[in-house]
Amino acid sequence: MNIKLYYTHRTRSLRPRWTLEELGLTYQLALIDLFGGEGDTPAYRRIHPHGSVPALEIDGRVMI
Repeated sequence: MNIKLYYTHRTRSLRPRWTLEELGLTYQLALIDLFGGEGDTPAYRRIHPHGSVPALEIDGRVMI
């Protein structure tokens, strides 16, 4: 299982990260600079249409 969490420090994306840690799952962390405008890029908008975090990608399927 490939898990990728799109994350920004000091946001509610800490909660799914905490859950992944508690479950002992291996995951990849993708740091998104929301405050620097990275959430507004077309590349990130394809992942999360609202341009916010968290977004969780599991085996190529994204949950927001």
